[in-house]
Amino acid sequence: TSLHHKTVIHLFYDEAKYDKEMKVNRAMPILRGDAITYGHSHLFLGITITTDMPDIDENEYDWFFRYVKQMDPERIIKIVQAASMRNDLVISLLKEERKNKPSPLKLKRLKRDIEYYDRALLKLRKGQTFFLNASSFANVEILTIDYLKRLYNGTMELHEFKKSVVGMRPGLRRDLRFYVLFGEGHKYYNGTMSGEAAYSSRELRYLHHDKTIEGGMDFGNMLSLVIGQPDGAYYRVHKNFFEIPPGWFREIADQFLTFFQNHEYKELDLYYDRAGNNFEKQKEDYAGKIKDAIEKDGSGNRTGWIVNLKSRKQAVIRQDAEYDFMQEIMGGTNNNLPILLVDAVNCKEMVSSVEKAKAEIKYRGNSKVVFKVKKSEKLAPKKLPMLSTNFSDAFKYLLMRPGWIALVRG
Repeated sequence: TSLHHKTVIHLFYDEAKYDKEMKVNRAMPILRGDAITYGHSHLFLGITITTDMPDIDENEYDWFFRYVKQMDPERIIKIVQAASMRNDLVISLLKEERKNKPSPLKLKRLKRDIEYYDRALLKLRKGQTFFLNASSFANVEILTIDYLKRLYNGTMELHEFKKSVVGMRPGLRRDLRFYVLFGEGHKYYNGTMSGEAAYSSRELRYLHHDKTIEGGMDFGNMLSLVIGQPDGAYYRVHKNFFEIPPGWFREIADQFLTFFQNHEYKELDLYYDRAGNNFEKQKEDYAGKIKDAIEKDGSGNRTGWIVNLKSRKQAVIRQDAEYDFMQEIMGGTNNNLPILLVDAVNCKEMVSSVEKAKAEIKYRGNSKVVFKVKKSEKLAPKKLPMLSTNFSDAFKYLLMRPGWIALVRG
């Protein structure tokens, strides 16, 4: 139905997971009601959204999660507390009114207090966002724990149980993943003493500050940079950086330089997509540009960093070769390869990219080959860091250096 020329004061969306963001955005301009008549209400020009948990891998939409960041939890708590106190006053008023001889003074005071809270709540609620993600456990007294156990123990797959019952945003089902063996055993969450994301490399507990660091970089619709370093029998991926348009080499280099400002041994071995070597003779190659941006600051001054470009003669890395390599390094079956560990807090975007990379089966003659689905790289720029395969490619370049590839082939 056309929404042109309509005017509404509040929008209601039910089963919002079935509506595309573009369709929703087209509806927003009709929120333009009469402020003189309706402007006193906190619902004026607002929206109410209800839906089940969406699964983008089933062609459902999660556009409404953009409102999570708009919620002020402390403000919401104050609203709930004030509303609770108002409700208590209303109950007291009703009880007083039902008495055989209600006190006029008490009735007057209660009505005055209720009016005060009404005015306060109106101010508190105006322009606020409340986002609630509820699980079926909220209704456990009605559903019963036995019902939920039955769902968990066989009625539903774990992927569906997490989404539909627990209310967790679903990742990609493990059997659909390209990096099928990547799991919790590869992640660690104590990369900093606080357990929070690091602001400086000095906060990284397992980084060797007096040794060379290594990077994997993808030059796609966004710039993705993943930093790792050997650690005895382990290989740790410590940190990721990204830059989406209009940011480019200068911006991502500045991120890197700021974070590693106090790194003692300023040397970076950089592995990257071989397309980064295009136009090398003309000195317009991407690899050369990021090297220059790290070795010199925005004013052209030397930063003290040395960047070694390790992929100048990089061969094409086929996706089936990547799949086989990742099976070995993630499976821990090849004793010649290090044990892979990833800082899940400081590499949040990279972990998301790896876990969401979808596999596709194709045939090369009579041979079945596993490919990585790359459609996510065409998403809107703001969605690329968490949802696209760009970061997984940077991760690939970091790990698939010639020496380690030879150990797999051997």
